[in-house]
Amino acid sequence: MSSTSAYPIELPAAVWQSPHLSASAKLLFGEIAYLCQSKGYCPLRYAYFAQRYQVTRKTVKAWIAQLEEAKLIRVRYDSTGQQRMLYLEPLPENPINNHCPNPTIA
Repeated sequence: MSSTSAYPIELPAAVWQSPHLSASAKLLFGEIAYLCQSKGYCPLRYAYFAQRYQVTRKTVKAWIAQLEEAKLIRVRYDSTGQQRMLYLEPLPENPINNHCPNPTIA
């Protein structure tokens, strides 16, 4: 994956409406969700995300912590115990949207 790779990022309503997540954590969730599509998980490489978003590893760790606290992702080690992997958690089926009666029409 090069840092110039481009791909679509989709944010479910439960993510983009969350007042508990920073805008950057929401974007990171979208990228993680995309990267998890093929295998159901993606490797957690702080250096990769830090370079991609031009921030420090500490900042990426804070975003990951926000997503974990919101129960949107979970971090687990692979079978060797060496590599951290990110997995998506199930999203709520009916997110509450009080701002627009029909979210498809803005």
